[in-house]
Amino acid sequence: MHLAGPAAAQVDLDDAFAKIDGTLLAVALGGVLVILLLVYRSVLMPLLVIAGALLALAAACAALYALARSGMLPIDGQTQGIVFVLVVGASTDYALLLAARHREELAGQPDAAAAMAAACRATAPPVLASAGIIACAMMTLTVSDLPAERALGPAVAIAMVCCAAVSLTFLPALLVLCGPRTLRPPTGRDTGSRWTATARTLAHRPRRVWVGSLLLLAAGAACAPLLAPSGVPLHQALPAGAPSVAGHELNATFQPGQRAL
Repeated sequence: MHLAGPAAAQVDLDDAFAKIDGTLLAVALGGVLVILLLVYRSVLMPLLVIAGALLALAAACAALYALARSGMLPIDGQTQGIVFVLVVGASTDYALLLAARHREELAGQPDAAAAMAAACRATAPPVLASAGIIACAMMTLTVSDLPAERALGPAVAIAMVCCAAVSLTFLPALLVLCGPRTLRPPTGRDTGSRWTATARTLAHRPRRVWVGSLLLLAAGAACAPLLAPSGVPLHQALPAGAPSVAGHELNATFQPGQRAL
């Protein structure tokens, strides 16, 4: 016997997300580790970044668990998976920004603590602005008609607050404690890199850059009226072996008006 219908499909969907949470987290952390190893060519720095991401994830999960247990915010497997990936990605971005600024400050400041204080002062505004924009944008989902989307907005907003807090408190302390082994000061060769040349070009022609970017965005937005999303039926979004999929396929073999038992 196979159960079909929206309720059975939702149960299978929740089971699928519950089983994939560990896989999502492992893939996200593995991808971050490989990228950071290629960027920094050091083992310690990627481990510190991952430690910060895991702490932010633990704080976000603890807050969401408390809200879910009190009945204030329903959390399902889909929300958990999205929060896992977003926390790892955002924490890594903020860590890269802080590390780059700290590296620049170390070039003119031998004291690691003073260099980190200056790096935090310079990094805090963009990090807080980024986290705040994402949190405010996600909170617009609270007006959605779908309960899952209404819960996703506050969940992501809480997760972004945790990312920003860890990136500006725990990670700076960790970098200072580990000392200069994590980062090396920039050398004179860094001024001739292609990224430095790109930054100089953008700084010398800011008007051309923003006008060109605006035109590209407008060209892409002009195609928005052509978008006619029809969605994917829920039974097609589930694994082939899900019981509700088998029930749907069996039910489809009956002619209209016949009873499927």
